[in-house]
Amino acid sequence: MQEIIWETLEHEPRHNEPEWFWALGIIVVSASIASILLGNALFAVLLIIAGFTLGIYAKRGPTMIKVQINDAGIFINNKFHPYKNIDSFSIDRDMLLIEKHAFLHPLISIPIDHDPEEVANFLKNFLPQKDFKEPLAHRFMEHLGF
Repeated sequence: MQEIIWETLEHEPRHNEPEWFWALGIIVVSASIASILLGNALFAVLLIIAGFTLGIYAKRGPTMIKVQINDAGIFINNKFHPYKNIDSFSIDRDMLLIEKHAFLHPLISIPIDHDPEEVANFLKNFLPQKDFKEPLAHRFMEHLGF
């Protein structure tokens, strides 16, 4: 049984300066005050919770993920994704993009810390390769440091 294994960080580490957190706080507080003034206190509470969560997520660093691709499917941190549940794959900017049948999580992006050509050639034996790009939301969050 042939397999490809690598470990990589879930995203590039990025140090957010204190000014970043101040800007996040100012934006969240301003939007919450505007929401309260417009009579939508529930949305203000949601904004505060979202801002707090975003700040915590930005403070922690990226975690190490282990990827294992073999004849049965793809393991990501010991979570198994069999080929029968995957529609196709693509490689974009050293990211492995997996398109699944799932409704709520149809696309998984995995940083490749291995030879992308070898990964593509291995996966072509089991899945069709399509040419799709990483979603704009993923790129935006990467730009923000997530």
